[in-house]
Amino acid sequence: MKEFTSCKTLKNIRHTANNESGIILPYVLTLMMFASSYILMTWQEEQERLRHIQLINKQESTQNLIQISLHEFSLVLDTLDLNKEEQELIFNYNTGKVNVSYYLLTNNTLRIELEVFLKDTNQEPYKHTTVWNV
Repeated sequence: MKEFTSCKTLKNIRHTANNESGIILPYVLTLMMFASSYILMTWQEEQERLRHIQLINKQESTQNLIQISLHEFSLVLDTLDLNKEEQELIFNYNTGKVNVSYYLLTNNTLRIELEVFLKDTNQEPYKHTTVWNV
């Protein structure tokens, strides 16, 4: 009887070793875990890249508005009555508006303060200050 039991046990071991249906699930779960981790990581990188591009575009728009408004201010500078009291000009553009405040620090030094408001954003205005010799 002992031999019969050992043969039956050997047959069960062989049958269990050949029965691979229980081992497929861990492989599938591991594969799905790696695939979902990769997809999530790729999606997060794409979202960060898009946010970075939006920030760069806002920065470029702000820089362009500063340069354009300073250029326009230099064109109208000869027509302005410069004194030590603060005065203001407003320049409107497609991408935003710029408030230019200016006054004389000395007889030949002009202080210019710019506030840049971008359209389609709810951000605080960007402020820029410069000094010109006139």
